[in-house]
Amino acid sequence: MSKDELTLHDMSTLLNKFSGLYGISGSSNDKRDLIAAAAEGDDQAQLAIDVFCYRLKKYIGAYAAALGHVDGLIFTGGIGENAVLVREKSCEGWPKWALKLTRYVTRKP
Repeated sequence: MSKDELTLHDMSTLLNKFSGLYGISGSSNDKRDLIAAAAEGDDQAQLAIDVFCYRLKKYIGAYAAALGHVDGLIFTGGIGENAVLVREKSCEGWPKWALKLTRYVTRKP
């Protein structure tokens, strides 16, 4: 912190507000904004979405391995309500026996 003369508050703000999705995209940490920007061709927004979905897929896989099986996977909150793209990308590549994404359900508002 002393090299750049950042205060503890400055460092906390940097790590909690300007890293992660915002740090990758350079524009937002709101997935709705990132999805819209990626649809308009923003490569950094697309990268942020791809990284987020990859990490989410890893967490799903880790829990599936720890549990030994998955009876179902339910997305809640903003992703469950609005982020079809995030749900689909997070479930891509799963073997059919392990996880089947019901497109009718996932596309419902």
